[in-house]
Amino acid sequence: MLLFFVFLLCPYVLFAVVVPATSQDVLDNVLCHCRGLTDKEIFHLEKLRYSIKRMDWYYAHYHANMVGDGGVVYFTDLLHDSVVDPDPSLSSNRFNSQEVGYLFNYFFDPRYLPKKNLKRVIVEKSCVHMPDVEMCLRFSAHNSCVDYVKKHRHDYGLVYKYLRVLASEHNIIQFVSLFSEFLHLDRDIFASSKWNYLKRLYAREVIFHQMSDYFQDAYDILYSTYNEKRIRSINNQWLLGWLSLEFLSDHHKSLYHFHEFEQLVRTPVSVSRANYWLGHTYEKMGNIREAISWYKRGAIYKHLFYGQMSLYKLHQMSNVDFSYNGNNIYNYSPFMKTEEFLSSIHIFNKQPSSHQSLLKALYYFAYIKENCLVKCIVNYIIRKDDINDFKIMLRIANMTSNNYLLVLVTKYLHNSQHVILLDSLYPMDHHVNTFSSDLSNSWLLSIMRQESEFNHMAISNSGAVGVMQLMPSVAKSLFRDIKLEYKQKLLHNPICNIQLGTMLMHKLYFGENKKSFVLSAGAYNAGTANVSVWKNTMGDFQGTIDEKVKWIESIPFEETRDYVMYVIANLNTYEMLLNEMNINTIYQSLQ
Repeated sequence: MLLFFVFLLCPYVLFAVVVPATSQDVLDNVLCHCRGLTDKEIFHLEKLRYSIKRMDWYYAHYHANMVGDGGVVYFTDLLHDSVVDPDPSLSSNRFNSQEVGYLFNYFFDPRYLPKKNLKRVIVEKSCVHMPDVEMCLRFSAHNSCVDYVKKHRHDYGLVYKYLRVLASEHNIIQFVSLFSEFLHLDRDIFASSKWNYLKRLYAREVIFHQMSDYFQDAYDILYSTYNEKRIRSINNQWLLGWLSLEFLSDHHKSLYHFHEFEQLVRTPVSVSRANYWLGHTYEKMGNIREAISWYKRGAIYKHLFYGQMSLYKLHQMSNVDFSYNGNNIYNYSPFMKTEEFLSSIHIFNKQPSSHQSLLKALYYFAYIKENCLVKCIVNYIIRKDDINDFKIMLRIANMTSNNYLLVLVTKYLHNSQHVILLDSLYPMDHHVNTFSSDLSNSWLLSIMRQESEFNHMAISNSGAVGVMQLMPSVAKSLFRDIKLEYKQKLLHNPICNIQLGTMLMHKLYFGENKKSFVLSAGAYNAGTANVSVWKNTMGDFQGTIDEKVKWIESIPFEETRDYVMYVIANLNTYEMLLNEMNINTIYQSLQ
């Protein structure tokens, strides 16, 4: 405690206590190489050197924050002394690569140290022999790093980190080839569930780049986690089945994995997915009767992507009713709970609730469209899972015309209670009619629902804003097109946001994506540059429905892959609600 107060009152007193006896020599060295540094910066450089010697990384990070630009040679000297040639007097020379990488990345920021000079000095000092593989890859000869990792392949942490760095650097060829090489050298490397992310990434990259020589390796790597915990095996079971069916032509293996997947899943999205691919597998095997049986199970979920694909396949094999029974939700829903729910909702206001005060607050916030607070209240209320509260919240959503609350509550009912209320799951927005022009209302509504669930105050982690989730940089260019001054607060205005989003979608749809809903949705989510890469790698988005579904499933970005399927499902469902869904609706949505 006394030392702490001494530090506050006079940091140079503490400096004299903790710095080694050679501190004067070190300071002289600093002054030689770092002319222009203040006394305060020199003090913290010396503290940084002492902290690194002690491997106190977070303490070192604090002092690093106090050092301005400059000191390249000095920093690389102490880096070499402390990491490459560690002090033999230290009790342990093992390093936490995450903490080392965190500190190094901080100093690689050009605001603090020029990268080109740091790279030059580090390479000259032969840092390729240091234990941190990320440093090795970034600042040394690549072949030296490969040799080092192969030599220490039994250090699974080192191998894992190296493969992660290769993937992050988009060095896919090297990533795939080394992954397969390690598989054949030591299969036990990949037994741990901690490798699941890299396993799926490996399989996805092999599929996306059509690297047929590695299809079997991708299957073997994924299959190594087959007997792991349920939640972990679900993520791999479908991919194993799809890999076996589409790329290895092993129908029996794919059937096995799809059946396993169907037994594990519970949510409507996953159930419809399992049913479709089981039907598709039986169809390829020539067992049409069994295929129709599974397609019928999938077609129950007519508002989901694979439910709609099942409908299309059924239409090719036999006659099927595409209407939703005259939009009669009672007949449409496969769950009896929906009818029971709707038959009692009219008396909701007579039913007591343990959350009366919260529901009153919910009404107020829903009315003034404070959707952040709306979400907080709803998340708290649904924990009790009281069906009466859901009925009240739905009525509040309708009374306040808050589409965000409407979707929020009905999605929870859909996923957890198996109550399907299509009109509430897919609400309308009257602002769309004003700006839709030559774009269909269904298309714009499907984008809005997926992007923000009609929350005009939504802000994503990447900074996208508003009901159509526009990036500020994109919005600025759109403001210039209509010759208006850009103001970010306008992006939270639903009318302005929808107008700008419609302009952007018009460019994507009628531009280089050639009136393709799938490519336009992919470009809206991941950017036109990525869509161009996908077309160059996988070919144009064309062919039969089966080929187009395969193309969508081969999109390398998981978020975009799911996004495209949700948007297409939304489009078809809105077409059903606004007009009438038929065979042409589903076919045209995949153009």
